[in-house]
Amino acid sequence: MKFEWSQKQSLRLTLAVTGLFFIGIIVTMLKMKYFVDLLLPLNGISQYNISYFYVTLYVALTVMLGILILLACLVRNIQKDIVFDPMNIRYLRLISWSCILVALILLLSAFYHFQWIILAVAATFMALIVRVVKNVFCQALLIKEENEFTI
Repeated sequence: MKFEWSQKQSLRLTLAVTGLFFIGIIVTMLKMKYFVDLLLPLNGISQYNISYFYVTLYVALTVMLGILILLACLVRNIQKDIVFDPMNIRYLRLISWSCILVALILLLSAFYHFQWIILAVAATFMALIVRVVKNVFCQALLIKEENEFTI
């Protein structure tokens, strides 16, 4: 028996994973001291830079919470069959710029801890991917509007 995912199941899974990430970030922010104390010896961060480390994590994680909220809004619209819509394009644009903001935060943080550059590059790459998807949605919206106008 072959199991196939339906569109509804896929969207529900996406929302569930988004919710799990949201909860994970909240827990991480609430237990930040524990995680930082656990990671500091492994990363060789000096006590002098620990306050910078906290600022980087709290600010970046806060922006990431915003990204998850926007992503959930986008998925909910898709669940309602609202796909090629100006609001979804706006969500994608905001997600893209939020990824750029995270990348800038991490890039600035590389001045005190060089390894942040790796995550900054990953966040920039994510922004690029979301930007391409946003452009596809823009083009699809134009085609949809032309088709509706023609009929």
